[in-house]
Order: sequence, then structure tokens, then C-alpha cells
Amino acid sequence: MKTFDDYLKIISEELLFRMTKNNVIIEFYKNPRTLKNLGEWCRGIIDVKTGDLYIWDFDPIFLKDKGGSMVFAIHAYGARMLNQKNIIKNNYGEGDDPADFISSLITVDREGKSNTFIPAESYLPEDIEEFEEEFEAAFDKAKRKNPQFNFEIYSFNLRNEQI
Repeated sequence: MKTFDDYLKIISEELLFRMTKNNVIIEFYKNPRTLKNLGEWCRGIIDVKTGDLYIWDFDPIFLKDKGGSMVFAIHAYGARMLNQKNIIKNNYGEGDDPADFISSLITVDREGKSNTFIPAESYLPEDIEEFEEEFEAAFDKAKRKNPQFNFEIYSFNLRNEQI
């Protein structure tokens, strides 16, 4: 019988690239073995077709536009970086509704310091309800490739209202 450590050995973690800005480094991973080096609420994208999980930490310094104003499109920023490197193919960008891209990618957030990923806060509760089957299928594929993580389908927005 395989142990959990046996499964960790077959996970094909890949450091895709690093970005540096003002001495701050962001690393982008594909199917990471662990989240130890990533902060709370790191962001990610699940490739709906393959179940690959792309994860990156973020720092506000990367989210400032040329004028110094904050831009709060963390998933769109990550998707744009992955797209520019030809790692994923999409046109998801700032201001886009993530529900419009659910056939190719699902954006996720790490839940605090846990090993659990949930749908990104940009999904409305209605989106999650409408596309529940798509979330389930993508989360199942991601779980098969990343058995060390949990993937739970609930609305970040509703969770915050209950706390």
C-alpha cells in the first residue's frame, strides 16, 4: 500500500519562473509539492482540461501600475504572466469576469495557512452555483494531480459573511 510520502514523490512539481521587482521575488509553480514557501492566501489557477495547478505568491509591489496605484486583479496578473510565458493559453485579464473563462481555467485561493484551495473571491455565489459541475470536475482533476491538497467548493464571499 502506498503511503502519503510515496504520492509526494510522484508529484511533478515544477518551478516555472521567478520575477523580481525592488528585491521582492515571486515564484510561479506548477503542481507544487508543498505550500511551505508560499504565504497565506496565495493565488492559483487550475487548468480545467489537465487539472494542473499553477500557484504563485504575491506581493503588493507587483500590483502597482506605472502611476503607483494598486491594481487588485491578482489572478488576472498571474494569468497574464503565465500566458506571456506560453505556459497557459487564455485571454483572462483585469476587469474580466472569471466565470467567462470557466471552460479553460478556474481561479483559486489558498485558504489561510491550510492546504486547502477554494474558488477565488472574484466568483460570486451565483457563479459557483451555476457552474458547480465544472468546479467539481476541475477540482477532482486537480486533486488527482495534487493529492496533498484539498479543494473545496464554496463561496469565499459567503464564508466571510458567516465569520
